[in-house]
Amino acid sequence: MDGFDLRVGTLECAIGTNLPPAPEKLKENGGNNNVCFARDEDFFRVKELGFNALSLGNNHSFDLGEEGLRNTIRHCHENGITCFGAGMNIAEASAPAIITLQGLSLCLIGCCIKGLSPISLISATKGSYGVYQPTIGELVSQIKSLRGKYDKLIVMPHWGEEHVLLPPYKCVDYAQMMIKAGADGVFGSHSHRVSSNITYNGKPIYFGLGNYLYPDNCLTPPRPFYYPESAEELKSMHCCINYPKSVSQNTLLTWSEDSRVGVAAEVTINADIIKVKRTLVRMGNDNVLRLLADDSKLKNLLLGGVRIPFANLLSWPSIYKYTHRLTWKVAAHINRRNLGDFRKEV
Repeated sequence: MDGFDLRVGTLECAIGTNLPPAPEKLKENGGNNNVCFARDEDFFRVKELGFNALSLGNNHSFDLGEEGLRNTIRHCHENGITCFGAGMNIAEASAPAIITLQGLSLCLIGCCIKGLSPISLISATKGSYGVYQPTIGELVSQIKSLRGKYDKLIVMPHWGEEHVLLPPYKCVDYAQMMIKAGADGVFGSHSHRVSSNITYNGKPIYFGLGNYLYPDNCLTPPRPFYYPESAEELKSMHCCINYPKSVSQNTLLTWSEDSRVGVAAEVTINADIIKVKRTLVRMGNDNVLRLLADDSKLKNLLLGGVRIPFANLLSWPSIYKYTHRLTWKVAAHINRRNLGDFRKEV
């Protein structure tokens, strides 16, 4: 990533070593919600990757409550990283990140969207902390109000459903509304899968970039993250693949193959156009992140075997609205079969 002028991502966790979980997270779902956090001493890894801007507009930035969000924002600021999409009130949370590079101004909006968001959210209000969660009408109005002030405007919605290959039809509809309002690109997250991408009115729409730095992790009952005191503890720890509904003992969670892959979207911007090249990355079983540029087997599997045949359908949300559930089932069947063959080979 050293070759890029700007590195932008979504930080989908709170930062804090000894902070308690947000009470709201423990009240819902019998306390079986994920409480995703990283320790203070591990934030240097984000800095090492060279990120310049991070969206906090997601369903885990508040997992350690108000103090956890405040601490996360503090770490970003102390390391020269611009953060957006969440804050101590709605004014902070809704404020876009404005970055100027080589004479071009770039406006970044991070958000969840009402009616199309993860279930468990703390939304920012005039007097309380949380994430930016506008209605699609409010988001469209914001895009229109900002569009003429900056050279390029990018929206980063955290939306849709987890662990699906293709987006809900509303994502397609809403993304097109954002482009019509003046957005120059839409880059989504939350599905934890590499999803389809389309071009609409000449502008890129990436519905889901999959996972980037997403290593295996440990859970403690009922299901919050847990950091073992030593590597020795891991050796005897109970293991599972992907999230269970709950755990009764400390458990090492390992990810399935399709959760280990993500897209690094290489965006080239000038005054007239925006171009995107996607590069696949994979978190190995050893939890080391690697490029997949030379792995044609998995690259073709993830980009061609499932998603491309449905890309044209995504351009027609009125049709996709009535067919997306069936489409998901077909895509999931193809993906499970192909990933099974891939795992046998490696």
